[in-house]
This record gives sequence, C-alpha cells and structure tokens, in this order.
Amino acid sequence: MSGKYIASVSEDGARIWSIVSGAKCIYELPSNGNKFESCTFHPVYSQLLVVGSYQTLELWNPIESNKTLSYQAHKGIIPALAASPQTQLIASANHDHLVKLWK
Repeated sequence: MSGKYIASVSEDGARIWSIVSGAKCIYELPSNGNKFESCTFHPVYSQLLVVGSYQTLELWNPIESNKTLSYQAHKGIIPALAASPQTQLIASANHDHLVKLWK
C-alpha cells in the first residue's frame, strides 16, 4: 500500500496504521476468534492478508472491512506470512515444517 501504511495483528484483530497521519489507526478488522498471528499487505492489491489459529489464509478488504477470500492453508496455527512485490508471491509457514507459496 505504497509505503504509507503499516499493519499489525493481535489475538482480537488486525489494525492498519497511517504513517502520514501521525501513526493513527485508520482501519480495524476483528479476528472473530481466529487469534491472528501474522499479516502482510498483498503485493498487488490494496488488501491485507492475515493468518492465525483457524489454519486459513484470509484476504481482507480494509476499506470495506470484509473478508474477500478464505483458503485452508495449513494444518495447525500459521505463525508466519510474507509477501514479495517483485515475484508477487506470498509465503506462509507453520509448525508442520512446511512453507507454502501462493500466487
């Protein structure tokens, strides 16, 4: 999201913060029990990817505060997520010792 925002997660939800407005929280997405573990911005779209204890990779539209995609990604909690703008790939990893790449 063009370097103007940062995202954070906690057990109760994800938050997007505006760097240009003095680190103000501008969007909140509730986890609805998922206990979010990690997040990253999608490398192409203005959406947020989050993972957590529901074993799913979720794509959120922060402006509309809705989940646009939920995909069963791993067996078990997913604590790690990363995205590459160069390759447009997303990597997820969990305690089953697997790293999965998503396009």
